[in-house]
Amino acid sequence: KRKREKMPKGVYLQLANWCDNPNGLFDAFPDNNYRKINVPLLAFTFTDDWYCPPKAVNELLNHFTNASVTWYHLKPKEIGLKQVGHIDFFNAEMRSTLWQSILQWIDKGERNTIQKNHLNIKPYWYEERS
Repeated sequence: KRKREKMPKGVYLQLANWCDNPNGLFDAFPDNNYRKINVPLLAFTFTDDWYCPPKAVNELLNHFTNASVTWYHLKPKEIGLKQVGHIDFFNAEMRSTLWQSILQWIDKGERNTIQKNHLNIKPYWYEERS
């Protein structure tokens, strides 16, 4: 059985409030200058995460109009896992898999591919913006 972390009540209530808005936190904080962020952004989503379908993630990332976006939408099997879901990315077991890919992405500036052992995975979406 998978272990689930409990979310603090205040965090849950804030998240529920955002989810009640058609545009989520962008309705709650409409002018927080998302469009001014001009840094590389890295996003991971997984095919077994029904909380984050590609359409929703695309809508989210489109708010960051000046950021260079690298987005991976992965099947857990592509990275040698049976499941990832919505929150397992944050489990310590990921330290030797995707967390290493993030460090590689940050340290080496390798924005358009991640490497997991001998496997090269191309991003679902990569857009260099200036």
